[in-house]
Amino acid sequence: MVLVEVSNKAIGLVARFFEKLGLKTAVNAFYNAKQIGRQVLYSALNSIAAEAASQLLKIRLPSNEVLSADRILDYLHSLSSEKMQIELQASICQARDYAKQHYTQPVTVAIDFHEDPYYGDRNDLHVVGTQRKAGTNYAFRYITAEIVEDGKRLCIEALPVYSDDEKPIVLSKVLQSIKRIVKIKLVLLDRGFYGVNCIFELKKARVFFILPVIKDSKMKKLIQEHRTELPWIGTHMLGDKNAETFTVCLKRVDDEVYGFATNKIFDGCSKEETEKFVNEISNAYTSRWGIETGYRVKHFFHAKTTSPDHKIRTLYFFLSVILYNTWVLSNQLSEKKITVFLFNELLENQLVFTPTPITHPP
Repeated sequence: MVLVEVSNKAIGLVARFFEKLGLKTAVNAFYNAKQIGRQVLYSALNSIAAEAASQLLKIRLPSNEVLSADRILDYLHSLSSEKMQIELQASICQARDYAKQHYTQPVTVAIDFHEDPYYGDRNDLHVVGTQRKAGTNYAFRYITAEIVEDGKRLCIEALPVYSDDEKPIVLSKVLQSIKRIVKIKLVLLDRGFYGVNCIFELKKARVFFILPVIKDSKMKKLIQEHRTELPWIGTHMLGDKNAETFTVCLKRVDDEVYGFATNKIFDGCSKEETEKFVNEISNAYTSRWGIETGYRVKHFFHAKTTSPDHKIRTLYFFLSVILYNTWVLSNQLSEKKITVFLFNELLENQLVFTPTPITHPP
């Protein structure tokens, strides 16, 4: 019974999401927003393209209940970018509201970028340049923030990032958003945020942070100077103009030296205290892999497309976030463990075996 309730709530959430998107169907159309949403959701649950979803559904459903892939994509192309952004943000509110009510103690949050490889017009303002991956140097980029503590995993912010967006400004926006939702114990970031302006924004937000250092010439010199003293803690200055200072922790693992930047305060002096603090920093940083795990799970909920339309790409990404959060919350509220595969199967069966009324023209 619990599993049925989970699938009903999940389907209801996604159905309301599509109804609010404002899909433009003709007055005499046979299909409504709920039916369009059903096929898009089926694509997401199976991580397949609209064409494959249409073909598979025609095997399991009467053909007059299934739209062609072209029709589905035409409807998604018609979406208003402004309205879609509003509804996409509103769709994360359930997770935010849950976090506000249940996570009253400070939590550890990871912030990271997610990229969806792009092969179309590189001059599209919604596309950013990136390191070469999957045969391209361009991608649609999103920034997400996720609570990464055991039993409290939840994506509480997700925003598209465009070519004219500056990383420190986007980071500041996300930090301010998070602080309105939960109390922050610690922020974990990857080395892509290792820069003067990003560290300035983290300090301005008055949050504790940890991120790996980039081994530039100054850092390599620092490591070389203290290689025989590891583990080591000291103060480091990044940048020449408008420089930022922070605590750097150096640690050797096998033959490799790792460094972490943080603003957490070390007030010890002994070798034992130094080793304890450095281990606490490096161990705390391992929680950041929770956001990487979250990305892998979201991949199971991500519909495929070759469309260059940013609206479709963004819709598919946010739908994966909605489904991920719904799966996480279902596990937190259920006494039984619900795997991703069971969750997908429950929703897929609900989609296929629950009749969806066909809208006939007058």
